[in-house]
Amino acid sequence: MILRDYLSILRKYLWLIVLGGVIGLAAGAGASWYLGWIPLYSAKATVLIGGDVAAVEDNSAYTRLGDQFLETYADIATRTITLQRVIDRLGLDTSTDDLEKFVSAQIVEATQLLDINVSHANPEVAAAIANAIADEIIQMPSLRVRNFVVMVEPAQPPDKVEKVWLLIVLVAGTLGVLVMGGAAFIIEFFRDPVYSGKEVTRRAHVPVLATVRPLPNGRFRLRQRESNWYDVNKTVWWPLVQLCRHQLQSDNGQSAKPARILVTSPTDGRAKSIIAANLAAAWASDDQKVLLIDADRHEPLLDSWFGVNAEPGLTDLMTGSSNDAQIMQALRETDIPNLALLPAGKIDEAQNNGLPMSGLAATRLKALLDKLSTKADVVILVGSPLLTTGDGIVAASQAEGILLALRTGDTTMSAVNDARDALEMMDSELYGAILTEVG
Repeated sequence: MILRDYLSILRKYLWLIVLGGVIGLAAGAGASWYLGWIPLYSAKATVLIGGDVAAVEDNSAYTRLGDQFLETYADIATRTITLQRVIDRLGLDTSTDDLEKFVSAQIVEATQLLDINVSHANPEVAAAIANAIADEIIQMPSLRVRNFVVMVEPAQPPDKVEKVWLLIVLVAGTLGVLVMGGAAFIIEFFRDPVYSGKEVTRRAHVPVLATVRPLPNGRFRLRQRESNWYDVNKTVWWPLVQLCRHQLQSDNGQSAKPARILVTSPTDGRAKSIIAANLAAAWASDDQKVLLIDADRHEPLLDSWFGVNAEPGLTDLMTGSSNDAQIMQALRETDIPNLALLPAGKIDEAQNNGLPMSGLAATRLKALLDKLSTKADVVILVGSPLLTTGDGIVAASQAEGILLALRTGDTTMSAVNDARDALEMMDSELYGAILTEVG
């Protein structure tokens, strides 16, 4: 896989990744509210701790002892006995363990000052707790001769909410994105989709004839307003025409028998129709008569793409004996010279429900294709998916060569192997696969 493939996975599962982020943000906000961090105000009271050391200013050990007293008072400020006195004094409905989570004492560097910080959902309560802790320290008996603790800056009710909750929410949202992003790649790993031609050739032993990507503007040129199937990039399609011709000549020798090529896919999707339509258009540009047949009764698309009526079509001609007049009536001329279209025709409810062709219908299909082959130099069929309907197998039995349309990031490797095995059991000629990012 290359970077393009990884980005494709991210685009495919963008909804899942966004959902993970939203869930993470909601979980972070909910947890912050439950823990009392939304809203959360922080108040600070500052006290000065010192003593008269003028008489012993040359005693360095005594000076160091003063620094140790700072650490001692900082520890006392957050001890259970101090917090319990504050709870009793203020009548707080909390425990010392819960209060301790929102109280901290920090020594101001290079000074004798001690900051007492308290966070609470109520700004007045936050200031009251900070001042009460400072007062408890001040009222303690002196720890040494001439030792003193005085209030330097009482705590005031804060008017700004702490941003710690926002950090928690962002972290939770980020974790949600990462978890769901990882889940997306795990899903793709177990799905085992196709991403490169080399992978298909190596693992499925199916040659990849071409890789079709959108034009630089990201879209195929529109022939109809609702369609985006036509690719004017002949550097892809013309070599494919030449390859099919070479393969047909190898199979038939100098036989004048019209060629029949089936474009199908392992599973559902528009890729086979896009490939067949562009292959037919490229073939017709070489001044050869091409007949394009939409034999996909379960997802007929070609009539709307070429802007022609869907009826009468293939299914109508298969309902009984079809004479030349009925065949000519069903064929549609397109705006591409030398290219005629036979649409799928009327689709009944049973066909839409996925019921395969009957044996009689398969026999009629063979007879009809024999007649239609006399109307063109080459016949290109769009078949139903091989693995989800029985029609695809029936159509494959009537084709001289088969092209397998695979959609990158969607068609799985197991589906490619199953389709190949099904064609091998029928002794059908699989020319190769075509990868596309559309369909």
